[in-house]
Amino acid sequence: MGMSFPAINLNSIRFRITLLFLVLAILLSVGVTNTLYHSFFEAGQSASNKLRSELSNHLNRATGVQAIERGVGNTIIGGNRNLLRKFQDLGAEGDTHVRKAAVSANEIINRGFVSPDFKDMFATWVQAHERLRDARPRVMGGGIGASEWLDIATDNIMRGFDLQDLIFAPRNESEQVLYYTSLLRSHIASLTEYAGRERAIIGYTLAAGSEITRKNRILLERYRGRVDGAIRRIRTIRDNASTTPQLKKAIINFEKIFLGNYQDLRRQIFAVSDANSQIAQEIQGRLKKAGATVLDNLHGVNIQLSSLAGNIHLKEQVKRLINGEAMDLSQVGHFFEDLLADIERRYRRVRYLDDKGRERLRIDYTGGQSRAVAENDLQDKSGRYYFTESRNLPRGQIYISPLDLNVEEGRISVPFIPMLRFAAPVFVDGQRHGVVVLNVDAGRFLDALPGDSILADQEGYYLRHPAREKEWGMMEALDRGADNLRAEFPDIADAMFSGKPEKIVSGDKTFFVQPVYFHPSNPNKYWLLILRRVPIPYPVTSRDWIEKGTEAIDSALAISRLLGEMAEISSAGKTKTAGIMVGISVVLAMVMAVIVVIFFAELVKVGRKTGTIRKELRRLASGDLGRRINFAGNLEGDGPDIRPRDEIDAIGTDINKMAASLEIQTGELLAAKGQAETSNRAKSEFLAAMSHDLRTPLNAILGFADILSHQYFGPTSEKYKEYAENIHSSGEHLLELVSDILDLSTIEAGKRSLVKEKLSIMEIVTECERIVEEKARSNGIDLVMEVAKDLPPLYADRRAFKQILLNLLANAVKFTPEGGKITVSAKASKKNTILKVSDTGRGISAEKLPGLTDPFTKGGHNPYLAEKGWGLGLTITKSLIDLHDGELDIESKVGKGTVVTVTLPNGARRNQSASSSNDSIQT
Repeated sequence: MGMSFPAINLNSIRFRITLLFLVLAILLSVGVTNTLYHSFFEAGQSASNKLRSELSNHLNRATGVQAIERGVGNTIIGGNRNLLRKFQDLGAEGDTHVRKAAVSANEIINRGFVSPDFKDMFATWVQAHERLRDARPRVMGGGIGASEWLDIATDNIMRGFDLQDLIFAPRNESEQVLYYTSLLRSHIASLTEYAGRERAIIGYTLAAGSEITRKNRILLERYRGRVDGAIRRIRTIRDNASTTPQLKKAIINFEKIFLGNYQDLRRQIFAVSDANSQIAQEIQGRLKKAGATVLDNLHGVNIQLSSLAGNIHLKEQVKRLINGEAMDLSQVGHFFEDLLADIERRYRRVRYLDDKGRERLRIDYTGGQSRAVAENDLQDKSGRYYFTESRNLPRGQIYISPLDLNVEEGRISVPFIPMLRFAAPVFVDGQRHGVVVLNVDAGRFLDALPGDSILADQEGYYLRHPAREKEWGMMEALDRGADNLRAEFPDIADAMFSGKPEKIVSGDKTFFVQPVYFHPSNPNKYWLLILRRVPIPYPVTSRDWIEKGTEAIDSALAISRLLGEMAEISSAGKTKTAGIMVGISVVLAMVMAVIVVIFFAELVKVGRKTGTIRKELRRLASGDLGRRINFAGNLEGDGPDIRPRDEIDAIGTDINKMAASLEIQTGELLAAKGQAETSNRAKSEFLAAMSHDLRTPLNAILGFADILSHQYFGPTSEKYKEYAENIHSSGEHLLELVSDILDLSTIEAGKRSLVKEKLSIMEIVTECERIVEEKARSNGIDLVMEVAKDLPPLYADRRAFKQILLNLLANAVKFTPEGGKITVSAKASKKNTILKVSDTGRGISAEKLPGLTDPFTKGGHNPYLAEKGWGLGLTITKSLIDLHDGELDIESKVGKGTVVTVTLPNGARRNQSASSSNDSIQT
């Protein structure tokens, strides 16, 4: 008997989606297989990289510790035995990292994760470390020199660096290009950058003709460290077995140019710079010494001048002149006695000039002797600058003249006598009376200056010059005004007169400038002391140096360019392979595209049908139960039947059937709803009418009961009076119940409207307090109002707001026992007014709180407490708050009390009504 298979519906969505997913599964299988292959390959690479990273990490730590060990060992060799313990600890720590590195290295070698050169380099590193271990006891025992120890330790560290460079060395052509490109080209870039900086600094130095400064030397040493590091890595790659012949040739050419000619020239430049720096230091030392000699010759002159100007013996002689008497020259020795020791050493003349500038006393030093000049030989110095500049100086200040030649009777003294004049005013009884002048023989310190030196004043005139005919240009009578430092060297004059020691290069000469500040109280006065030198010439011009440096850098860039070409060749091969893979991928993509198009076509069809279903369902949901689903003409007639071709059509048919059933059921529900609304409206109208009709007989009953209780028509027995009062009390309670029913029915009927106005919260609270105050006091309840007088007004219906507060207060009074407390508080924010009524009553259980605002509900029943009413108070209160768009919140704990919070909006809105219509009735 043959097997039967179920018929396959080719139009079924399930069949079509199954077919699509089957094709996708085949394609995904191919992708997963390829991914797994690459995953296993990447896992192998990851394991290799992990081992390499571990080895690199241990080598880094080992070399770092050994570098510190090298310094500590050298210090011990130098004599510091206190570091022996630290030296031992560093050795142990370094050996620990070496052992870990050896374990990782052996595993890498066993797995074949490194290049063939790695094994040889690893053996070399192990041997270097053994030499280091053998040297440690000799360091501790003093049996090794510093140089030998540094060589052994440094060699070990460098072998570690070399081994580290080989960790990621290439094992095949693919890795080779990546390794060279990522490692070697970056080092070449570093070399060219820092060699270029070195070329620029040295080129500037050569062009300026100066020495390499200390700052630039530090930079050059730092740059050289980067360059040497790059060179070491380039040379390491040269010896790799995987390095191609072309690359090896380029590296050898680089070594010849960069490490040969360029390095030799660099060393020669540094040697010349060092020699010129040494000469410069010697010259600057000579200048400082010469400047000190000048200042030594002038030291103490100002003190002696001030002492002379204040000498009491001199002042006595000045008083004689003031009184018209002649000076007593026999007293000269008394006020010049402090100067006698220095007369021969530095002073040429001591004078006193009176108020008019005439010499009244002068002592000259000539021929090895000092003498007082006769009165007939005294001169008028009123026109000399040293008198006019010093006569009006304040007490304690001195004047120092420019350094020039001595002038007698208007003529320059021959032979020339360089002279510097110190002058100070003489004060007698607080008044100025002439000046004292000391002529300092400047020739003494000028002759002590180096013969090849120049001394110039701030105007640029030469005070001392190797060519004597250029001196004293400031003396007009000599007609040497053109011989001036500023005129002779205009390009560098400003730099010379900066007031600081300078070294200035101009042409082939270097000028060493040292300012000599000779004025004790004026820091702006100085002479320039200058020495000129022709420095040792550099072996190369700046232009030739730049060309040599460029050639050396280009030899490194040639290696980088070769690596770039290798990368391009490798990239081209990979591009070809990638092209093949792209072709395969395109075919697969086209297959996938066809599948996706078919899949999306089905999705569009399904989406269109589901869209139709959603649209019709929304209409059904909006209440249009007469709608039916129609899939573009597939609907047969107006009935719910659809000729189902797939699952979506079947869903449409089911929905149409459901819609027809809902249409019937909804009609029945609407009819029932209409009947219920009619009954509810009739109830509300009946309650309103009944409440209104009950008020008339109730008012009559209350009136007659009041007449009987007050005995308006004659006395009655106390029993009848008590009955009348009971009737009146019961009538009032019944009236309250009728009023509550009327209020509730009015609100439910939509006939209660609000008339909002600006209300004073304090006023409303006070009115309500007066109403319930007597009841609260009679029950022994403390009523507290905590309402600020400055609260902003509230826009609300006065009657409704008052009814809300009274209902809450009435409840609080009703359920608060004697001795309790009721608190009313109010506060306002920008948006709301918050009213709180809290009491210390018996409280309400949590499960009864949600239903408190339902009609005819009470907070609980207690046989020991009498409760009145229908339970409509909170219902009415809640309804009035809702009319105000407010909120009612009740918090209560049994035995603790209740807190009722009313939140009403502050905004002034239009009058509102509970009715949905615009016609409202005020009750």
